[in-house]
Amino acid sequence: MARSANILGHDADYLDELAGLEYEKMALRGASSQGGNDAGNSTENGADGRGEPEISLSEDELRGLAPALRMRVLALAVVELGGVQPSLERLASAEKLLERKGSAGPVQLAGKVSAWRISRNQAVPHEGLSYGKLVLRRSR
Repeated sequence: MARSANILGHDADYLDELAGLEYEKMALRGASSQGGNDAGNSTENGADGRGEPEISLSEDELRGLAPALRMRVLALAVVELGGVQPSLERLASAEKLLERKGSAGPVQLAGKVSAWRISRNQAVPHEGLSYGKLVLRRSR
């Protein structure tokens, strides 16, 4: 049993490393210009102090990841925003937003972080920075 635990530990470390690389490639950091969940109002070049910090992740890129990496990438965004490591149940709820069925969120995650996606019926430009993104934001 100790041998299996050792092997699984190495596997988990490798998945964490891959998730970190994927996260750095896809994370768009910004700040909302107002409260609420209108992800169309984020800035392009990082948090500027005018609003709540937020991270946008491409829905298509997230869908393209293996489930083990996808969950880790979502958790990395929550932790970067000051939240705590979310439970598997909360991560699964956030991941469900990628299906584009039912609710567009928000899904409340640990540490006052919420996640949502831009609803297709919202009047936002489809080529804009936030369209097609899963948005995570820390609230006060």
